[in-house]
Amino acid sequence: MIRYIVTGFILLLASQAAGIESELIPGDSGGLSGETELFWDDGEDNGFFFAGECGPFATTFTAPFDCKLIKYRLYWANVDPSQANNQPVDCYLYEDISGVPDTAAVFTVTGNSGTTADREWLEIDVSGENILLSAGTVFHPGWDFGYVTPPFWGVYLDDNKAQGTCWTTATTSGDWIEWSGYTHMVRVVVDDMLSLQSTTWGALKAAF
Repeated sequence: MIRYIVTGFILLLASQAAGIESELIPGDSGGLSGETELFWDDGEDNGFFFAGECGPFATTFTAPFDCKLIKYRLYWANVDPSQANNQPVDCYLYEDISGVPDTAAVFTVTGNSGTTADREWLEIDVSGENILLSAGTVFHPGWDFGYVTPPFWGVYLDDNKAQGTCWTTATTSGDWIEWSGYTHMVRVVVDDMLSLQSTTWGALKAAF
């Protein structure tokens, strides 16, 4: 379930058992108490989608525990800095509808590529959207770029597909289709909120 933070105090009451790391999905780089990066790629690229080509795009993750969505990380293809620098990058979040991204985005956050070099990770902060994900929630981070001719930037692909899903909307109807054999080199960072829980409980105790 995707939830919004609606108050200044957040009480996450679900138990987070020790040893949960063994239950995390492949590609989890972290653990509990802090930020965790979720990803499917193996860190080596095998081609890329150009700006404006077949977008928007999305991939699929499952929240390994109750967490807040913090940022997206895109493995940036900067073929020509004169065109790829300082470009708008739209990031979306789609809820899951029977294993496929919804047609309407929960949010749109527009970042900027800045001077991110070729094969560097471009980070887009989405924490301001205050999205909470319950453990087990399937969600679809999405993104898109402005179109230029010829296009000289985009996000790399990885053919070490594992269980990652590469969604595109390269259809006249705009329906999502799966790009077989590849996953986008896009990662998400989530926070298990334990530090915030501790701060929140301390603030609440001090108030009484």
